[in-house]
This record gives sequence, C-alpha cells and structure tokens, in this order.
Amino acid sequence: MLDQWRRSCERREILGALVGAGIAPRPADAANARSRLFNHHRVRLGLAVGERMRHLQRAAGALVAQQLHEHLGDPALIGFAREGLHLGLFLTELLQWRLHLSLAQTPRWRLETLSAAQFAAFAVERDGTELCRALGDQLGSLEYHLREQLT
Repeated sequence: MLDQWRRSCERREILGALVGAGIAPRPADAANARSRLFNHHRVRLGLAVGERMRHLQRAAGALVAQQLHEHLGDPALIGFAREGLHLGLFLTELLQWRLHLSLAQTPRWRLETLSAAQFAAFAVERDGTELCRALGDQLGSLEYHLREQLT
C-alpha cells in the first residue's frame, strides 16, 4: 500500500534535485541520480563531497527526528508503525536529495573554510526552514495517501 507512495515521493525528489542542480532530468533510478549528482559536485567544486554529504545526512536525520517528535510525539509511530516502514529513516532518505541542492548552492570558498561537521551544521541551519517545509509536505502527502487508501 505504501510502496507506490514511497516510489512516487522518491521520484519527485530525485527529479527536483537533478533540475535544481542543473542536470538533465533523464529518467534515472536513485543510484544513477546519486552518481550524477556526486559527479556534478566534484566537477563544479573540484572537491570530493562524500564526507560532507554523510555529515549533512546525519544532521538532517536529527532534524527529521525532532520534527517527527513535534508532529507525532509517539515513538511507535515514528519507528516501525507498520512492518518495513521506519518513517524517520524514510524521510531522511528523501531529504538527501534536498541536501544535494543545499550543497550545490554553497560556494567553494565556504566548503574549503569549514570542516565537514561545521558545514553540516551551517547548511542545516541555513536551509532549516526549507527542510522543515519539505518534511511537512511529505507528511501531508503520506496523510493524504493513507486517507485515500483507507476510505
């Protein structure tokens, strides 16, 4: 029931990240799109960005946990409310595409002056409003999907 929703959300986020980074939005699976985005960052910045992305994903995971706790408050709903669905992990995976946009909008000099952890804190603080809005959109989309399926 949720697989179709998950695939459509991921596809929408992937296309948004590719277009936002100025990459042709050819149909691509997640691995292909991720590879294209990492290559784009490496060419544009001349830096390997894997470590920075890992730190960004960890910081985004903390933001997701905080937002889910504020919205839901029930750890059972946040964790494995349904077998195979961990809402926190899934939303963090979706946010990785927004994090690529955050990285694409950051000038090289900023990346060179900050460590990976400092950059992650800077980027999540700078883009926190947009990330929270994206999380709210995803939660709203999930709620709509569930209401449509159950009524």
